Amino acid sequence: MAVSTAQAVYASEATTQTQAVTSGTVLLIEDEGSIAQLLSTLMASHKVRVVHAQTGQQAMALLAKERPLLITLDLVLPDIDGFTLLKHIRQQQQLDDVPVLMISAQAEPSAQRRAYQGGVSDFIAKPFHVDLLDAKLRAWIQLAQRAQRPPPPPVSRTNPLRDFAHEVRNPITAISAAAHRLSLLDVGSEQRQRLSRAIAAEADRLGRMVSHYLDGGTQALIGDEPYTGEPLTLLRELLELNVPEAARQRIELLCTESLPALRIDPDHLRQMLLNLLENALAATAKQGGVSISATITSSAVSISISDTGCGIPSEDLPRIFEDGFTTRSDKTRGLGLGITKRLCEKAGGTLTVHSVVNQGTQFSLSVIRAC
Repeated sequence: MAVSTAQAVYASEATTQTQAVTSGTVLLIEDEGSIAQLLSTLMASHKVRVVHAQTGQQAMALLAKERPLLITLDLVLPDIDGFTLLKHIRQQQQLDDVPVLMISAQAEPSAQRRAYQGGVSDFIAKPFHVDLLDAKLRAWIQLAQRAQRPPPPPVSRTNPLRDFAHEVRNPITAISAAAHRLSLLDVGSEQRQRLSRAIAAEADRLGRMVSHYLDGGTQALIGDEPYTGEPLTLLRELLELNVPEAARQRIELLCTESLPALRIDPDHLRQMLLNLLENALAATAKQGGVSISATITSSAVSISISDTGCGIPSEDLPRIFEDGFTTRSDKTRGLGLGITKRLCEKAGGTLTVHSVVNQGTQFSLSVIRAC
């Protein structure tokens, strides 16, 4: 059914002029009461609050208070024309993306073209069909409501249980390797005693990891207790216990002087170094070598692990710290680098990478000094 201005029911001017525009509110700018009443009734059926302004000045006063969900705008108003008011609306930063529906009897192509160029979202000509108008209002209201919904929280890429399972493998491997070597030694030998101590230490570390996970997993505080031992000693123990002898032959330890104490949990330092070593050894499994060096500054110690492997393509570098991303040919899921980066950043350090294809890769782990 087509409805003209004369056919619409006249509404009382006392409707909503003094109500404030709020979120979920439609601002109806229309000077003819009968049309305003019809539009207000249709929009209220879609569970929105309707605020009516009869003039451009009233509309601007309401818009200065709050941002509406949607605006319907008559082209002909008593004080200013709709194009001028539309320009004012689009010049306001807080209103530049609010949908505006222009409703007018002046529906010639030139007027519609000017309206769209000015930034209206839709143009509805008078007289209009009530059903079509209602469908358009419902569609625009729903679209505007969806646009105002807060975005869903980002999906965390981290998985505490997966991280935990990945890192538990390291002490288990060390315990297994030490126990095997221990069985081959004579009773009472110095090396046997050292391996026994290593087994006990790794078992303790495994117990701490389980306790941390049960008490909050990866939320355990990192760096509260600085590592007061000798990082170089930790590194040497790690190489002996966690790296197979054949692989150790390909590793050159370039740092020979003692290193200062670091402000990081020793278990996490061990995890980070081992993860970086595993990546370097995997990159040089067929050929090449691995070197470990250290640089000391007044505030930090930077430990670099370099390999002469195949390198990482430049397009892959931005993704290497993503969980699950891998450049390995066997497509084994990559977790170690992501875990290492998170542990390093929580301790206030940095992890950087430099790589050249067919030349090699260097990861540099910078950790704050304890003193």
